[in-house]
Order: sequence, then structure tokens, then C-alpha cells
Amino acid sequence: MFWILILAMVAFADDSPVKEAGPTVEFISKRFRMQEPNYFIFGFQGPSSSIKYKNQVKILISMGFDVVDHSIDSILVPVGRDRVWFHQKLQVTMGYRQKSFWNVYDKHTSQPMYENNYSPSLYLSYQTINTTRLLPITILTGYIHESNGEMNTKSRSWDRMYGGLAIGNLEFNPAFVQLDLWCPWGMEENPGIWRNCGLGEATVYYKIKNVSFSCAWKLITPNIELGIYAKILVPTLYLQLYLGSGENMLDYKRRHECLRIGLATIF
Repeated sequence: MFWILILAMVAFADDSPVKEAGPTVEFISKRFRMQEPNYFIFGFQGPSSSIKYKNQVKILISMGFDVVDHSIDSILVPVGRDRVWFHQKLQVTMGYRQKSFWNVYDKHTSQPMYENNYSPSLYLSYQTINTTRLLPITILTGYIHESNGEMNTKSRSWDRMYGGLAIGNLEFNPAFVQLDLWCPWGMEENPGIWRNCGLGEATVYYKIKNVSFSCAWKLITPNIELGIYAKILVPTLYLQLYLGSGENMLDYKRRHECLRIGLATIF
């Protein structure tokens, strides 16, 4: 499944005209998109990290397919000589997020994958934007499942309903802010996982020319993820620092200080 997703990313990253491939490919390519930056980064952990957790490659794949994508354009009351266009977009999206940890430096045990965290989702989003400020405002609500696909004592899973608000778009604005609140359930295998993984997430992106900065904080926890994206290569060079617990499901109670660097694809 993982390599199929990688091939899909490469296929849809092609810059050739999609209309030459036919209407079906054109329809899919318009609705198939990244939900957040995807990356492949090599890690360096602090001395307090678990021995099994050290020196791991971290991989994130996060994509969505817009089942419903409906837009409406209208004209508001003219301002001076210019008319103000008001754009609204309603989307229903099926999402998939996979976060993987690979012990690539472990030569003694055949370099195994340490863990995969799978997270399918379904959500509704409504966005508004007008030509006077070009500042999109998006309201989101949906469902997220997350599990690691393991059995017995290694099994971890939980479900969440969520609501969120996002302001900005890095295409038009130098900053993007999103706040999500989670309502969890289905935590019988790992009671209290919300104490380490949070009850929501606050995310901020800020862009200065070819460099973008990101900060993600899991609500009610001390967990924070900082990132720097530099578009000096294709794909983008990415540096990430993770501080706290809840980075992966198997070791969600353990705190890690993880510095990683690698490549990413950003919006």
C-alpha cells in the first residue's frame, strides 16, 4: 500500500497537460491533492529517547480526494469603480494519512519498519473569499480514525469527531492558521491516549519568499512540532524538530526530542 501511494504521488506530480490523458484523468487530477506537506526525513534523537526509537527515518503521506467540489461566484455591492467578487467553495473530502517510522540504521535486524500509523478520514469544508482582502476563511468538520494495525498488546487505535477553523492561504497570504478541536472515543485499547496526543491541534505556517516556517501544537499537551521548509531544491528541503510525547501510537506515552532533516513537498 505504501509504495502504491508513493507511485501515485509521482504520477500526479507530473507537469504535463492532463487533458491529453483524457477526461477521467483530468477529473481525478483536479480533485486529488495533498492535505498537508508530505515528507521523507532522517532523524537524530536526544539522549532521553527510547533505544528502539533512535535514528529513525520518518515518512508522512497525506492526501485527499474531493468527492464533492462545488464553487459559487457572485458579485457584492461595488466599491468605488471595482466590483467585489465573492467566492464560496463547498467540499466533501475523503482523506488518507500515513505516518511511518523506519529503523533504517539498524543493520542487526534487517532494517525493519518500526511502526506505521494509518489515519483515514472524511470531512466537510466550507470556504469563503472575496477580492478585497484575498483572505480565505474555512470551516471544517469531520471524522478521523487512527490506528497502527498491530495486534494484542501492541495494538493502538482511537476515533475522533472534529471541528475546525482555518484562516489564510499560502497562495495569497504570507500566513496560514488552523485550529482543530477533537472529541475522541474508541480508546479501549489505550485509555487516556488523549492526554498524550491532545484534544486538538493548532497549526501556523508563515512564508517569507522561498522559506516557510511551521509550528503545530497538540492542545492540552506540551507536544510541539517545528518545521522549516526551504525551496532551494525540488522537492523542498525540510528541517523538523519534535518535542514531546504522542509522536507515534506505539510509544505514545514516551517523550522524545527528535531532530530530522530531509525532503518534502509543500503547497
